[in-house]
Amino acid sequence: MIVNYFRSHIQAAAKLKRIQIENYNKEISLVLPALTRWGTHLSCFQSLQKSRIALEQTLMDPQIRQKMDKTVRSNMLSEEFWRRLDLIVKILEPMVVALTSFESDTSTLSTVFSYFNKLIQQVGEISWDFTDNIQQLIQKRWKYSYHPIMMATYILNPYFLKESRNKNIEATGYTKFTKFTDKSFDQEKSAKLFIELVKFRQKISPYDNETIWISSSNLSPSIWWQSWPNSELQQLAIKILSIPTSSAAAERNFSTFGFIHNKIRNRLCNERVKKLVYIYGNLQMYDRFKKIKPRCKRNKKSARILNEDIEEEQGGSENDNNDDLLNFDDSIFGLESNVIDLTK
Repeated sequence: MIVNYFRSHIQAAAKLKRIQIENYNKEISLVLPALTRWGTHLSCFQSLQKSRIALEQTLMDPQIRQKMDKTVRSNMLSEEFWRRLDLIVKILEPMVVALTSFESDTSTLSTVFSYFNKLIQQVGEISWDFTDNIQQLIQKRWKYSYHPIMMATYILNPYFLKESRNKNIEATGYTKFTKFTDKSFDQEKSAKLFIELVKFRQKISPYDNETIWISSSNLSPSIWWQSWPNSELQQLAIKILSIPTSSAAAERNFSTFGFIHNKIRNRLCNERVKKLVYIYGNLQMYDRFKKIKPRCKRNKKSARILNEDIEEEQGGSENDNNDDLLNFDDSIFGLESNVIDLTK
């Protein structure tokens, strides 16, 4: 209601912007939330939090105060309203972090259990009457979306090895893993996989190379597993640790296809559409690169001045090729090798 008011009243919005610049040296836009986007709700509440002082000072203008809706005015002046807003932000923040992670291009199924577990703990730390109800809703959602493969990927991910041991989840993980393998394979193969799993979790040969274990924090789980000798557990881990948490990345690609292959350009053949999507995606990469390039130019100028000073001190130019090194072009950044085929 507060955001809608300032978006629909020009005089109040202009006054708010002036006060924001005076107090914060910048304008803070009040975000209008979308019904189906958790992130926009959090952004809306956070924008109100950041602008609280400016909003309250805006009410000092008699004309704005008289014209403002009574409900909006009372909320802006209510300490209880701001206290509840702070509470809602605390509840929504871990939820939005988890959802954003699940919708990213790199998120895999092995992170789901960890995020749900942390979410329940973080909500439990908030002291409020309805905290238990929110925890129950989260647990209900977990039961609805749960599949044994989630727990199997969790205990196969080396990044969560220490976490699962500290929280006594290992026994539950073994049970869920065997439940998953019993459904997917015969009993003999399931037993072999379980034996390999125990060796892996206990770092028993062949899983005793400490260098490989240290690298687990810098590599994706599926790539990390390729470092070990070939085994049935390794093949299983590579497959299931490559499963994404959602189809959000593919849907973003579909949106690009829909933007290019629209009703007006409906006669485009499939091959040409793929090429146009390929070009469109990499043009976005190039645009991001161009924003970085001005900083490179400033560094280039500073380096040239530094080289000239060094040459003056040394009484001559010992390195005539310095300027050639500084006169780089786009190809030095390897744009050609970093092009990604978005159609695959």
